[in-house]
Amino acid sequence: MPEAKPKHILALVHLPPPLHGAAIMNKRAIEVLHAQYRVTLLPLRFSSDISQVGRTSHAKYVVAMLYLCRLFWQLITKRPDLVYFSFAPTGPAFWRDSLYALLIRAFGIRCVFHLHGRGLKTLRDHAKIAARVQKAVFKNQVALVLGPSLTTELDGLDCETAILANCVDIPALQNAGPQTVQNPGPLRILFLSNLIRDKGIDTLINALGLLKQHGISFRFDIAGAQGDVSEPQLLQLLNDADIADISHYHGTVGPIAKTTLLHNSDIMVFPSRYANEAQPLVVLEAMAHGVSVISSNVGTLGDIVIENQTGFVLGTSHDAQELATTILRAHNAPTRRADMAKAARTLCETAFHPDIFAQNLRDIFARLL
Repeated sequence: MPEAKPKHILALVHLPPPLHGAAIMNKRAIEVLHAQYRVTLLPLRFSSDISQVGRTSHAKYVVAMLYLCRLFWQLITKRPDLVYFSFAPTGPAFWRDSLYALLIRAFGIRCVFHLHGRGLKTLRDHAKIAARVQKAVFKNQVALVLGPSLTTELDGLDCETAILANCVDIPALQNAGPQTVQNPGPLRILFLSNLIRDKGIDTLINALGLLKQHGISFRFDIAGAQGDVSEPQLLQLLNDADIADISHYHGTVGPIAKTTLLHNSDIMVFPSRYANEAQPLVVLEAMAHGVSVISSNVGTLGDIVIENQTGFVLGTSHDAQELATTILRAHNAPTRRADMAKAARTLCETAFHPDIFAQNLRDIFARLL
């Protein structure tokens, strides 16, 4: 008896470059699915660098229409059993992706929407036409969200919901890592994110300026691609806060340089106020490396960074004085900080390990196919 052909999945996903959390997780998902199914990849690339993400242009509209034609051709000629779609929940990209999704529905093919961000609920609460479009797109489809706190994004959309958390590699800790010995020198503070103002880089710099005024000794490392904050603008912010002499901007860093930065840091600070923040990989990466985290309470971060258990949580993400106080509190409690970092790493091992992500993804698709 001939062996059954593997089911066919058409994948509409954003892949690097540019490098950001959603693209990284899409790449992981495709690798998992490729091992079990026949996957046709239709990579969606509308930006060449992080500064272009979220911005509209005539060129992007042309590219969007070309992708629509390619999608139509794939649906006609390949006739996939299922479409795996990294769906944009907000902004102009929502309308573009809704058009793609409605075309897929017209062919009677089921979609699995992977939502890497937030914004659906806010959009439909403020625009009746968006609510109607969302209901048409998601009805009887499957949507993957990153955690239980994000299921409200899909309230009233009559779709099946599954939880698929992000994952990070769990490195072996070196014996003399920052959380296993007390560093007698300046506090080593890291900001690890693309330079997007809503990620909180300006608030953090202002907070560090306050700490310097109060005589707190620290060193500040910044790593990430330029976004709506350019390198000259970053340097101006550092100069205005009078901390340029104790700060270093590393630019975009690769895996080895990132690991080195994390290993040489005492605290990773992520005061994001980004409206669509869901489950930022940089926070999970810091936790997996045994680095203490200070973060805002946005998206699923409230389920991950738990005050006095796995990290320090900010009440508001834009208050430089509160952030400075929280950093000082972490600075003054190295033993407690190390205990929380250890608990955070354990959480990554038990909830955000790549093997867990792969098995959960396989289980979801096995049920659907």
